[in-house]
Amino acid sequence: MKNELAARVAAFAAFAGEGVKPKGDLVLIAEADEERNVSDVGMSWLARERPDLLCDFAINEGGGFLLELADGATVVPISIGEKKVTSIRLRVRGTSAHASVPDREENAVRDAARVIDRLYGHEAPVFVSDSVRESLRSIGASGSDSEMLEWAARQHPVLARMIPAMTRMSVTPTGLRTSEPANVVPPVVEITCDCRTLPHQGEADVREHIESAIGSGIEWEMELLEPLEGGFESSTDTSLFRICRQYLERRLPGAVLMPMITAGFTDSHWVRQARGTAAYGFAPVFDTSVEEYLRSMHGADEKLRVSDLEEMA
Repeated sequence: MKNELAARVAAFAAFAGEGVKPKGDLVLIAEADEERNVSDVGMSWLARERPDLLCDFAINEGGGFLLELADGATVVPISIGEKKVTSIRLRVRGTSAHASVPDREENAVRDAARVIDRLYGHEAPVFVSDSVRESLRSIGASGSDSEMLEWAARQHPVLARMIPAMTRMSVTPTGLRTSEPANVVPPVVEITCDCRTLPHQGEADVREHIESAIGSGIEWEMELLEPLEGGFESSTDTSLFRICRQYLERRLPGAVLMPMITAGFTDSHWVRQARGTAAYGFAPVFDTSVEEYLRSMHGADEKLRVSDLEEMA
């Protein structure tokens, strides 16, 4: 987020230097613990303890990159909402034993490997919400839900990855842990999972998904490591959304602004929840290739062309 923060600081400084009094308050918030918020020192804390900082409108991360579709259209997504997010700990149980004479059947490590494989191989049912339909129709899709999804997937590799994530719950194993020494078959193996649900889904839906994926014959239990948060959306019928569209029409004539529910999670959730703020993810990235931009996110070497940094400002 350093690129967008730098651009917005520069924009605020330039505006303040003009000496023009705005019609309302303009607030720049730079805070820690972005996205997962597990320490409650970032936007969740500010929304609760400093409601005076919250505004009617907000611009944040989550959109603005450029997609050239197969049919020739130019599309720029703008995030209007998120899926829900939580972390899960699965405990897989077996029988403790000396590693030199292992029980090959009641082995928690072997079962944990099976659980991970089954979770990766299990897809949740597709659910197409009204928001997803709006996204698909905004870029020219038509027909039934399945026809629109198939059409969008053919238009761009990013859409082929992004659209399924917008229409399905995901439970993704991201960590594996046991505390026994190497010569002991452990009685318990813990699997950490990232979980993203659709806005209408809750803990019972998560458990049902995992039960369906794992099946029978393995002893396991589930613990939510944090509450399910997210699922809020902002209307596209606002002055700020229209301004974003007008900017895009001026900057890239003929380009389509595509409202979308992002597969990730952003701090926009906390202001939508606390005040009903119309919050959008929109930071123009027109020159850096979308593949490079998305691939480097959360990586060791995030990068952006200087021209895009200037455009953001």
